[in-house]
Amino acid sequence: MNLEYKRARFTARLPTDYLYSPSHFWLARRPEDLWRVGLTKFATRMSGEMVDHGFGVELDAPVTLGQPIGWVEGFKAISDLYCLVEGRFAGGNPALQTEIALINQDPHGAGWLYAVKGRPDTKCVGVEGYVRILDQTIDRLLASRASEREGIVAIATLSRSHALTPHALTLHAKHSDLGICLCTAVDSQLLRLRATPALRAARWTAAATRWTT
Repeated sequence: MNLEYKRARFTARLPTDYLYSPSHFWLARRPEDLWRVGLTKFATRMSGEMVDHGFGVELDAPVTLGQPIGWVEGFKAISDLYCLVEGRFAGGNPALQTEIALINQDPHGAGWLYAVKGRPDTKCVGVEGYVRILDQTIDRLLASRASEREGIVAIATLSRSHALTPHALTLHAKHSDLGICLCTAVDSQLLRLRATPALRAARWTAAATRWTT
């Protein structure tokens, strides 16, 4: 059974018998205390189309909560994988070796990432708890986007009102979610927004705002 979720422009079908982490992974229990772990649809939207992945632990090796065990690379971001189950590593999803696109095509099913035999993180929540996490995350991203737009409009208005010449207006604006932006007036009517390293480091969050609004 699935729960139909929708907020802003994001929709997803969330399996009701899964656990979910605050970092947007799901955990599905299999026989004999085996847990499959994968990225939620929300996480795949943040990362973009998946292009590669890998693991740095051996089959049947002991793993602990929060231990780095691998990585996934999407078109928008590269993310480390931190173990969400304490126990023994049961391997990655063999299907991804030849069809990495399964992560995007079926994120809550055939696109699972890895499996561990053991005990899941107690911070993981049921589907209702994850809905609250999604609501808060998306609302925060929407607020960030609105704040960013207000700042750009204010700069453009100031530029026009003072008839500034090209490159005459430069300011540094601190944005709570997107880091530091460098906004440069190309002329009195047009602004070019250029990202500093702090903003590029937050590309995962920046990518989210483009589809939630």
